[in-house]
Amino acid sequence: MKKVSSSLSMLAFALLLLSALLLLASCFGEPAPLREYTEESTETENIPHVHEWSLWEITADATKTLDGEQKRTCACGEREVERIPAVGSQHLAYTVNEDGVSCTVTGMGECTDRDLYIPEQIDGYTVTNIKEAAFRNTDIISLTVFSSLTSVSKNAFALCSYLVSVSLPDSVQCIEQQAFYYCKELKTVDLPQGVERIETGVFSTCKKLETVILPNGLLSIGDSVFYRCESLKEIIIPDSVTYIGHSAFSDCGKLVNVKLPEGISSISDSLFSGCYRLKDVTIPSSVTTIGRAAFASCWAISEIVLPENLTRIGDSAFTHCKAVTDIYIPENLWRFDASVFSGCNKLKCFAVNPRNGFYKSVDGNLYSKDGTTLIKYAVFKLDREFAIPEGVTHIADYAFGNCGMIRTVRIPSSVTSIGTFAFANCPSLEEVRIPKGVSQIGKGVFSGCSRLSSVILEDGIPLISESMFYGCEALETVQLPRSLVSIGQSAFSRCIALKEIAIPQYVQVIRERTFEGCTALSRVTLGQEVLSISESAFQNCRALESITVPASVTCIGKYAFSQCYGLSEIVLSEGLVSLDFGAFDRCFGFTSISIPKSVKSIGADTFETFVLKRIYYAGTVAEWRDISRSNAWQGAVWITCSDGEFEEMWQTDGK
Repeated sequence: MKKVSSSLSMLAFALLLLSALLLLASCFGEPAPLREYTEESTETENIPHVHEWSLWEITADATKTLDGEQKRTCACGEREVERIPAVGSQHLAYTVNEDGVSCTVTGMGECTDRDLYIPEQIDGYTVTNIKEAAFRNTDIISLTVFSSLTSVSKNAFALCSYLVSVSLPDSVQCIEQQAFYYCKELKTVDLPQGVERIETGVFSTCKKLETVILPNGLLSIGDSVFYRCESLKEIIIPDSVTYIGHSAFSDCGKLVNVKLPEGISSISDSLFSGCYRLKDVTIPSSVTTIGRAAFASCWAISEIVLPENLTRIGDSAFTHCKAVTDIYIPENLWRFDASVFSGCNKLKCFAVNPRNGFYKSVDGNLYSKDGTTLIKYAVFKLDREFAIPEGVTHIADYAFGNCGMIRTVRIPSSVTSIGTFAFANCPSLEEVRIPKGVSQIGKGVFSGCSRLSSVILEDGIPLISESMFYGCEALETVQLPRSLVSIGQSAFSRCIALKEIAIPQYVQVIRERTFEGCTALSRVTLGQEVLSISESAFQNCRALESITVPASVTCIGKYAFSQCYGLSEIVLSEGLVSLDFGAFDRCFGFTSISIPKSVKSIGADTFETFVLKRIYYAGTVAEWRDISRSNAWQGAVWITCSDGEFEEMWQTDGK
């Protein structure tokens, strides 16, 4: 009984205590709810969870060309998916790089694939590079690169004659020199967006390459990158490009349209030379210089708009742009010469910005601002005669070159110099008079003027320049002035109608090929102060019958009178020292010749005529034997000396 009452007492005490506590809690607000233990409460308390992953399970196998896939899961329900790189071509040769985790592909190795796929990894090593010339001259048909290359090495795929298509990864920033040079079947190239530089000759001579889209972000195109890509029809150059190297698009024969990026400051040498179908090209306002032969032989260009900021144009920049009719010279242009527009055969008019301080246009022709230099005649004019204005002192290089209509040009007495090829290849030009005040004459001034028949050179002119009348096929006679002291090499070469010529007394040298190929030349008078007759000077003058070499001449050069088939009389004067190789080779018109005692050497084949029977030598037999000679003729020839005669034979072996 005691135990029960004691327990009741304790229970009553506990209830009393609980009531007190509840009363106390009510004094301070609502009691906190009892907390339920959940998974969210564990995350709130940052209790870490360690994934217990299953083994990887391959859900799609990687192939040569396609990535595969594998996955794994955790007991918590989370799933992880990973890409398996395409395996690419197998058995490629490679070397492990110094870092021990990457490799460089060095070649085909034992791989026989013609469709080549370079993988991201080989045997666990990450592919980071392709060795220089690694696949040069192999028979691959297509190329796909999966790896994270940053560059394609020099000559890596050069001379792959069967390669048709190329696909590179976006990681590539630079394509090095001649990487795809002469891949002659290559038609398409997928250039990745990351490419910033295309170096020298990368696609040079890829003759079937039709279309290339250059990526935005490209900064530079190297020299000759697309040289001789003969099937390339159109190219769009992004505005990011700031440099294009020389000959980058040279000889792209099917290229029709080009838009150059705003921002480039110069157009390089020969950039579009030989693009004979190029019709439309826009030169940006930022361009200040145009290089040498930049648009040479762009036959289809009909309009050239030169920007006002342009200051210089290189030699022959627009030569042989046959469809151009009008040229506008902008305000700031200060340097170019007439060769820039040589061969522009339809050029009718020059227009010059009146604010230009260096040039002006008069009747559509281009002059220096002060009028003293005639720079370029508008060659497609229909005028038959033209009088150069009095006051002009210089006729510039190529000034009248390829002028098709003009027959007569009157040169005023004020002119003192005539430039190189100034009247070259004027097919209708018939007569010209050069005043005595002209003291400087450039090379080939009247060369190729096929109808030029009358030339008057006034006394006072000191020289005839190299190739001055070369190929003037109608020129029959020329009166050389007494003041003449120099005749340039090939000056009258191929003047096939020229019949006679008298060399004035002050001319000392007949230079190389001066009268070579003058097949009608029958009479030549040499001045008494000529010292030497040079190589091929009268070669192939077939009508020449006689020649007297004055005592002043000491040397007759190689082939000087070779192939003068009609030459029957030759007078060699005392004072001559040497007859060079083949000097009278194939001169079939004489059977004997007199050689003066002064001669010390006779070159091989000097008298290779096959008809020479006797040589009269002014010295003794002993002196003849002292002459340096070897294989001077073939067969037996009688040598008659002052103290006797004998037969001397030479064979083809020089004995």
